[in-house]
Amino acid sequence: MALGALTTLAALAALAINIYLLTHIAAPVNGCMTTVTTTTSTSTTTTTSTSTSTTTSTSTTTATTTTSTSATTATTTTATTATTTTATTATTTTATTSTSTSTTTPDPGLTVPFLFYKACAAISFANGDFESGTSAGWTVGGGSRNGDITDNIYPDDYLPGGSHYSLTIANTHSSIVTHGYDPVLGTLMPNIVFRGSYSWRVEDTVNGGYGSVLSQAVHNYSCTDIYFAWLAALENGGHTAEQSSVMIIEVKDLTVGDVILRRVYNAGGSGGIDSRFNQSGSYFYTPSWEIEHLVINSTRIGNSFTLSALAIDCSLTGHSGRIYLDSFGGVPL
Repeated sequence: MALGALTTLAALAALAINIYLLTHIAAPVNGCMTTVTTTTSTSTTTTTSTSTSTTTSTSTTTATTTTSTSATTATTTTATTATTTTATTATTTTATTSTSTSTTTPDPGLTVPFLFYKACAAISFANGDFESGTSAGWTVGGGSRNGDITDNIYPDDYLPGGSHYSLTIANTHSSIVTHGYDPVLGTLMPNIVFRGSYSWRVEDTVNGGYGSVLSQAVHNYSCTDIYFAWLAALENGGHTAEQSSVMIIEVKDLTVGDVILRRVYNAGGSGGIDSRFNQSGSYFYTPSWEIEHLVINSTRIGNSFTLSALAIDCSLTGHSGRIYLDSFGGVPL
């Protein structure tokens, strides 16, 4: 009988152990996590993670722009058809969306925007920041205005092969510049290098009725934007807008054969300069670096473009005009 009792107790103990194991140790559950990140230019980011539990977080940032004598201001233009702007600025912002999916949490340093910007930087403008200390990658032009009114001035006329081109003027009127200030306006304008060690000055600080241009063609351009920074100093001599010193920014679509941007800023006697310019004596000038932002229409992605920037003295030869350029590329400044 004692042996039977022991056997019964052993069986009960084994049963208790089995019940404990079944109720406290769960079988492993196979699962995976997928992260989808969507980023748009409106700065709204949504991240969704799916596993044994689901967490959703959303953050929204609203950007504001402040303009002052030391601020950097921005102009955004969507390029769909040719645009001519005289002393005015139109601003349009176009949002784009990119999506990436991975089976693990993405490395913060390898997000889609980062990779996209890195790719754009690689295929964008050659020597776009002038950090070679030269004009390598660019075509430099120059010549005499010959009394032309503003409406008849085109950057191509001052490039090699153009009707106004002069090799001597092209080689002597524009130059690489380093950190410092405009020799005429001094600290009224910011440092004439926007970023890095160098920028490029188009045309000189002396009058005489001359004009200079800087131009570069980019082929199979797959970035959605073109950015660059500029400063301007345009001397006013009491002339009309058609006679005064002027700067012109022009972008051509070489694939389609049209002009998608033509901006004209002049120092006309009527004060025909937009609010981004200040006045000191006979000069209209930009007190901060201006950020030009051209949004490439989706139908033009992959096309080839030429960007040209021209500065020219007044048609009566007595007043000068010049611009400083820096940081051309496909990524935001």
